[in-house]
Amino acid sequence: MSYQNGYPPLQPFQDLRVGSLKFSDGSTYQGEIRNGGANGQGVLRVPNGTVAKGNYRDNYLCGEGVMFYADGGGNFSATNV
Repeated sequence: MSYQNGYPPLQPFQDLRVGSLKFSDGSTYQGEIRNGGANGQGVLRVPNGTVAKGNYRDNYLCGEGVMFYADGGGNFSATNV
């Protein structure tokens, strides 16, 4: 099967919902969920108190995001591809 530009068409709203996830390390995610994982805008809270807000893709912060460190070490913002 071949696709235009070599990639299958995107289906951005397939299985999209807003909710929360809990990971085995105790981290929690609240935000957009697609295909059973963090995909879209959301907030990840890590057990050590660190909070990561931004866009997620396949459970990873992807694109623009802001990290708030629990130890008060300052904030970090970045753009990933």
